[in-house]
This record gives sequence, C-alpha cells and structure tokens, in this order.
Amino acid sequence: MLKNTIFGASAQGISYDYDAAGNRIARRVIVLNAAPAPRSDRQTAETDTLTALTDKIGKQDVKIYPNPTQGFLAVEFVNFSDELQAEISISSLSGTLVVGAKTAKNYQTFDLSAQPAGVYLLRVRIDSETATWKINLRKTRIILRTISREKAAKTCFINSF
Repeated sequence: MLKNTIFGASAQGISYDYDAAGNRIARRVIVLNAAPAPRSDRQTAETDTLTALTDKIGKQDVKIYPNPTQGFLAVEFVNFSDELQAEISISSLSGTLVVGAKTAKNYQTFDLSAQPAGVYLLRVRIDSETATWKINLRKTRIILRTISREKAAKTCFINSF
C-alpha cells in the first residue's frame, strides 16, 4: 500500500492511501495543533480518535466525523447559510436506506450504533449538488472472562511471592 501526504500552509494536510494497482483506497484529513471545537450541545462518542473528512459540495464546506465511527456520526456544514437546506442519507452498500434527514441546521448527528458493523454510504445533497462518502462503522467487542474463586485465590497466592 502506498501513501501520499500533502501539507498546506494552514497546518492541515490530506493523506491518500493507494492499493497495489494504484487505486485510491483512503483519504484522510490531518489537522495539526488544532484546538477542539466547543461541543456543549453536541453528542460525541469518539472524541479521542477524531478523524474528519473535509470536502466541498458546490461552495459549501462539509465536515464528516469521526470516520471510522463506533456509532455516532456528525455532519457539519461550515458557514451554512439560512437559505440552504441539506438532504442527508445513510444507506448500506446494498442500497437499503438506514437513515435520512432534511436539515437547515449547520450540524446534524446520526446514531448508527444499532446497525451492524460494515461500510455505509453517506450522501449529502445541497441544492443540485450531491456528494457521497464511505463511512466505516466498527464495533468493538468486550470479552469478559470469569474464573472460579478457587482459581482466583491460587492466582493471588502465586502472584504475591
């Protein structure tokens, strides 16, 4: 897999990953030394490893984060005017609509935690312009092991020396 990273003057870069055939398989926006945005009224789940996709639809800047996600996904429109209305839909790769919304707000969240892990398509339409992104939904597993009291006592006794 090949990597290509481009940094501009704004302490932000874009990293592209390519497969062996030269096809672009990933695009990442890298922000260096950026202060986190205030999130008082927003639901956020994965703020520790926040990876945002930044793109344009016509003249409108769009941020989608985090990607990959473990459930909550945010779509943010930078400098979104009151006259505009966005249509947002998330569907599975088979074309099944998972969630759809029309919004005139500059920020919209989606809860995908009830969906199975996999790749989903996020479509955003503003006026006559449409853009599509791949969203990776990952589920983490928590494995709990139980041991008997007798085994736990032996383990504590052995580890105490």
